[in-house]
Amino acid sequence: MCKKTGKRLFVSGCGLQMLTYYIATNYTFMNVVNGKGRGGDMRQARVPRGPLAESDFFLDSATGDYYRFDQLAKKWIPVGNTGLHSRLAAEEFGRGGNYVLRPRVYHIGKQSVEAEIIYTQTSDERIIRVKKPLLRHWTVRDLSPEFRARCTNIWEPHPVNLVNIRSVGENYRLVADSDRGPQIVTHENTLAVQFHVSHRYPETMQVLRNFVFTKLSEIQVSASSVSIDYG
Repeated sequence: MCKKTGKRLFVSGCGLQMLTYYIATNYTFMNVVNGKGRGGDMRQARVPRGPLAESDFFLDSATGDYYRFDQLAKKWIPVGNTGLHSRLAAEEFGRGGNYVLRPRVYHIGKQSVEAEIIYTQTSDERIIRVKKPLLRHWTVRDLSPEFRARCTNIWEPHPVNLVNIRSVGENYRLVADSDRGPQIVTHENTLAVQFHVSHRYPETMQVLRNFVFTKLSEIQVSASSVSIDYG
């Protein structure tokens, strides 16, 4: 509803996944017939016993591709991509298809004596890295270029062939990522982060503060510019 009405929206965790799905599929209603993607290796797909509805799809969880069954051809036909993939499935099947972003390998360059090298402390932590051209972006104001955050999602976003690539190109911006893909993303009225917002990780709280103060300022400016004619 926020996307349709243009209301300002902040989402974290699965919210970024929902945003990615929304952009990639135009929020297509999908009834996954293969156990919600569990065991969803397309190479193991079977011919269904009975007729399927238009909203019934087979989801390949390793790639995010989804298929509709063609009753005449008796085979699964690719329809699109959800923009998401299951990390566990991709690792299990040893593949990622044509859509999945390969994890980026980060090389630490020359560090000054004062520079602090950040390490993860638990298995569910990620090092979030702000894109260099966007270090002054309002979402990461007063933040270091790198910081730790907790990210426990099994499903992860990846680049896909989107429904409206022009609209996405004009309105979608990847601000920060990690070795598990996008971490801070803006799209029109929405700020989405993959990590959990917690007092334990002050930088994540700062991202939320940046959103609140920036959007409040926009509302105040908009309100002050409205002239009221009392007749």
